Amino acid sequence: MKNLFLIILFFLTALTEISFGAVFNVTDPASFQKALETAETNNEDNVINVAQGTYSLSKTLEYNSSSKHSLTINGAGADKTILDGGGNIQVMNIRTSGNLEINDLTIRNGNSSSYGGGLYAETRSSSMLIKNCFFTSNFSSQNGGGAELKTNNGEISVTRCLFYDNVSNYHGGGAFLFAYPEGEVHITSTIFRNNKATKWGGGAFTEGNLNFINNTLFKNTSGWEGGGLFTYFLYDNWTGNIYNNIFLDNNCTCISGKDLDIDRINHTHAQINLFNNNFSGNANFESGNSENFYINDPSLNYKHDNNLLVDPLFVNTSANDFHLDSSSPLINTGLNSAPSLPATDFQGNNRIIGGIVDMGAYENNDKGIMIGDVNGDSSINIIDALLIARYSVSLPLRIFHPSAANVDCSDSINIVDALLVARKAVKLPVQSWCGK
Repeated sequence: MKNLFLIILFFLTALTEISFGAVFNVTDPASFQKALETAETNNEDNVINVAQGTYSLSKTLEYNSSSKHSLTINGAGADKTILDGGGNIQVMNIRTSGNLEINDLTIRNGNSSSYGGGLYAETRSSSMLIKNCFFTSNFSSQNGGGAELKTNNGEISVTRCLFYDNVSNYHGGGAFLFAYPEGEVHITSTIFRNNKATKWGGGAFTEGNLNFINNTLFKNTSGWEGGGLFTYFLYDNWTGNIYNNIFLDNNCTCISGKDLDIDRINHTHAQINLFNNNFSGNANFESGNSENFYINDPSLNYKHDNNLLVDPLFVNTSANDFHLDSSSPLINTGLNSAPSLPATDFQGNNRIIGGIVDMGAYENNDKGIMIGDVNGDSSINIIDALLIARYSVSLPLRIFHPSAANVDCSDSINIVDALLVARKAVKLPVQSWCGK
C-alpha cells in the first residue's frame, strides 16, 4: 500500500511540472499583441496562429520574456499572412530566453532606427528557426535591413526564406545573423536578391559558426566587401561550411569579394570549407584574392573543391524565377554530404532528385524521377509503399530511390510516406503530396 501511495505521489508531482502549452488564434493586430503579452508571463510553451490576411500595423509587435518556455508564431503561408509596417515602424521585436520559431508569413515595409528593419529577434542562449518566410522592402538604420537575428550559444536556422529589396544603412542588407560567442548559424534553401547594405554584406552578414548550404544570391550590393555574403570569424575553433550555393551578379564598391567575402579577424585559424559553389565570372579559389571571391590567409585551414564559374541558366531572372533550366550545368553538381543539407528545396520539393543534389535554392524536377516511384518502374503502386515501409524501419532493400520516397516533404522518410503512397496507389485522395 505504501508503494502504491508513493507511485501515485510521483505521478501527481510529475503532472504539476508538465507544461501543456497555450494556443492563441489571432485575426488582427490588437489580438496578436495581446497574445504576445499573455505569452510573456504565463509560464507555458506558447503557439500563436496568425490567420490569413494583411495586418497593417501602427505599433511594433513586441515580446520580451526571460522565461525558458518556447514561442511559436505560425502564419497561414508567406503569401497569405502579411505583416506590414507601412514604412514607418519595425514590424516585430522579440527578445526571449526560450526557443523561438516563426513560420509561413511575410514581413514587409518595416522601418527601424535601430537593428532589424522588419524583424529583430534575440534568443540569448536558446535557438530560433525562421522557416517559409518572406522579408521585403524593409529598412534599418543599423544592421539587418530585413532582419537581425541574434543568439549567444544557441542555433539560428533560416530555411526556405526569401529576402528581397531590403536595405541596411550598416551591415546585412537582407539579414544580419549573429551567433556569438559559441552559437551556430544555419542558412539553407534560401534566396537573397536585390538587397543593399551601406557597409558589409549586401545579401547577408553572418558572425559565428556557419553552415551556408544550397542558397541563391542574385544582384545584392554593398558599399564595402561582400556584395552577396560577408561572413566573419573571430575564433580558431569556429567553422564555416559553404556548399552548393549560387552567387550571381552581386556587387560592391570594392576590388574583391563581390560575391563572397570571408574575413578571419586578426588572422584566426577558423576552418573554412568551400565546396561545390558557383560564382560570377572572376573568382580565384587558390589565392582567395579576386573580384568575386575573397578570403584572407588562404594558406590557413582553408579547403576548397569543385567550385565553378559558369552561367547557371536560370529560367527567367527578369521575372525573378531562379529555377534551373533543364539544360543548366548546375544540375546534379552539388555535394550530398554537405553539412545541414536540407530535406527540401525553397519550393518544398525533395532536395535530392536523381541521386545528386543541385546547386542553389531550387532542385530541378526534370530528372526522370517520379515522386513516390521508389523502385523506378514508372508507376506508383503498392510495391512502392511496401519498400518505403521497409526503409522506414531500416530493413534491407534491393531497389530503392530515396529521392522519390519523401513524398510529404517532411524532414524524414517514415511510415507516413508509405501510407500516402499506398493511398495514391489505390486512387484514394492524398492531401500532403510533395510539390502539390
